[in-house]
Amino acid sequence: MKKQLLLFALVLCSSSIFAQWFTSGNNLSTGTEWLGSITNFPLNIRTNNTNRMKLNGNINYAINNLPAQNRDGYLLLGRNNDLMGTNTSIYAPNFGAYSLLHLNGIGSVAQ
Repeated sequence: MKKQLLLFALVLCSSSIFAQWFTSGNNLSTGTEWLGSITNFPLNIRTNNTNRMKLNGNINYAINNLPAQNRDGYLLLGRNNDLMGTNTSIYAPNFGAYSLLHLNGIGSVAQ
């Protein structure tokens, strides 16, 4: 009886402890599920180990030597280019999107 009770407790705990998002789809049941972070770090999405998208958390940073401004929630889409020839990735900490939606294409031109 103790073994059965222990097995039931382990199965019950494992279903909530190891909850995860599946690449084959997810069964959303309440409409309150979400994908993201509970910390103030950007959400970076990669393919082929190359940055493709960055969604800022709460952050301020300067652009073109202008005073730092609030860039909360700015979305950067594009390749992992350097920042205007500075050898600094546009995906580096304290760098990122120049506007609410920043498209970064070949030669820093959106196509």
